[in-house]
Amino acid sequence: MNYGSRFFVPIYLPILLFALHALNNGRSPKSETPSPRAKQLVTVFIAMCIVCQSLLIAWRFEREWYFLDYYSAIMEDELQPMAKYVRENIPPNARIVSYMDAGALGYYSDLEIVDFGKLNSLYLAHTDLSQSEVIDYFFSLKAEAVIFTSETEKGYQYIPEAEEIVRDPRFNTYQKVKQWSNRLKYPYYQRLYIRQH
Repeated sequence: MNYGSRFFVPIYLPILLFALHALNNGRSPKSETPSPRAKQLVTVFIAMCIVCQSLLIAWRFEREWYFLDYYSAIMEDELQPMAKYVRENIPPNARIVSYMDAGALGYYSDLEIVDFGKLNSLYLAHTDLSQSEVIDYFFSLKAEAVIFTSETEKGYQYIPEAEEIVRDPRFNTYQKVKQWSNRLKYPYYQRLYIRQH
């Protein structure tokens, strides 16, 4: 995630418009030079953008620093170690299901992940399934490993059907092997389950 973009986005359009204006004025040959009044307006516009951006950064700084702090902790303490563990302990051709952070897990582990957050599964994203159908689909995959992201230390409630999957008797074939949390004690956890044969 590009943290800087969160500061940059509010003035992206004005900067783009100014750049296009500057390019247009930079064409040659010039039929006429910009008037002093036009130069003043452009200067005022740029100054306003800088002031607005500075105020935005000052207003958001503490909140954004906190976001950066806990996001870094989650990445460094949970997602990266989890991906490393999965890469080293699960065969590369195994099917892995993720209940939320499939992007980070796939990126850091170089393994193919089925995301039940519906971001990389065409079937889940484009099929109108009931909760029970999603649960049946989960068990039909016979995944070798399942990773749950949770905002509670002992629960699985992140995607609604996650709790139901864990309660389902078919889930008894899975055993919890590891759990990750973060150094800031931010309520965000990763749990890894491996299917027993």
